[in-house]
Amino acid sequence: MDNELNELFFNEKTRKINDLLDDLNNTIIENSSYIKDANIEDIVFNKKHIKVKDLLKVVDNYRNSDMTQFSLVENKERIFIYYGDPYLTLNLCVQALISQTSVHLIHKSFMNNVNTILIKIVKEIADKYNLGILIDDSTNYELNKILLLNSENSYIKVIGDTLMYQLIARKTNVKFYPYNNITLYSNSLKMEKIKQAIYVYANENNFEIEIIYESNMDKALNYIKNNELSNVTVLLTEAEEDALKFKLCLTNKELFVNENPFKNDVGIICNYFN
Repeated sequence: MDNELNELFFNEKTRKINDLLDDLNNTIIENSSYIKDANIEDIVFNKKHIKVKDLLKVVDNYRNSDMTQFSLVENKERIFIYYGDPYLTLNLCVQALISQTSVHLIHKSFMNNVNTILIKIVKEIADKYNLGILIDDSTNYELNKILLLNSENSYIKVIGDTLMYQLIARKTNVKFYPYNNITLYSNSLKMEKIKQAIYVYANENNFEIEIIYESNMDKALNYIKNNELSNVTVLLTEAEEDALKFKLCLTNKELFVNENPFKNDVGIICNYFN
């Protein structure tokens, strides 16, 4: 009997969340022209193109997923610090809606116009469903002001920004999540232009990238494997045996061998609220 009640409760909760996600997607579609206009304003300063269809894909990733993974052990406000990727902004907001947890998003001014509209849309959904949560954002990236937000009722999480993580970690407990933090290794002179193109694109889109200049491939591979601040590895090589070696060793990384690491902007769901 208890199992049946639990299943009914879970199914009802899933239905309500899917209804909320439907409303969120519909509101994004209704505001698609504003999102596109905001993106045009942002492109004056940044190069990133935001696609409405990919925003909808972010929301759809949560549909019929295991909602229990977003159940919180402690109902504390989450403070997230990141560069400002709008797809990540939407992911964080959806997780806030599902877990009914207040969030304070602190990001750089990267894609600020698109982020402003997305957060406004999410606030409308939160109000419509009477969730009673705070969704706040700020482009104030000063360390001292960030630390003032920290309290017994909040957790600080840093996503992608390794320098800010290292600064904050000296002052308080903080958790780091890599987000398109790339290490690139190349042993092919023929692919030098590709390496430079990847480096330029990463910088234009606020993805951290580190190029490994190590002649000994085993040492480079060991460094990459043990680098907990990076989750993406790019290998440019003409040797199949080197590619196989990377694939066998780097099971803890997303590996791109002679591939475009930016082909999927949306990415997989990561639970940032634990």
